[in-house]
Amino acid sequence: MSRYVVRALPLIAALLAFTNFANADAFTITFNQLNTGNVLGTGAFTTDGVCATCSVANGGLLSFIAEIGPDTGAAAFTGLTALSYNRSANNFSSPGGTNPVSGDFLVFPGGTSFILETEINGVDQNLAGNYTIVPAAAVPEPATLAFLLPSAAIALSVRRRRRLPLL
Repeated sequence: MSRYVVRALPLIAALLAFTNFANADAFTITFNQLNTGNVLGTGAFTTDGVCATCSVANGGLLSFIAEIGPDTGAAAFTGLTALSYNRSANNFSSPGGTNPVSGDFLVFPGGTSFILETEINGVDQNLAGNYTIVPAAAVPEPATLAFLLPSAAIALSVRRRRRLPLL
């Protein structure tokens, strides 16, 4: 083994020891109307992948969007700050949040139920129902090592060709 490789081994070992791997989880939500089972909307959210109870406050809930009832597109529910996701129970809890665009109010009172207080055609309505949460299709993320190891190999080969010391 050349002295350059021996000199690079501690550096490579240190980089491997301090490498962080992505753990984020992505989920999809389907909102179904009570009694009819009609789909009222869909949504999605991501977590940091390690939180037991994920919320905006603890940094575990990274994103949330719900397109439900008349609240779609630019008027979708986003950024409910009091929302929390319980990973083991696979459900939300929230005292509610107001949509700043439409003024509608979305509540997750417990279990897998929701209530949307909205106005449709000038009439106040409470749309109630249940929701289901399923993991989104996995999107493979390139491991940090996939970039680190080829970069280190290229750097070593360039240095070796130039006959320059590594350290």
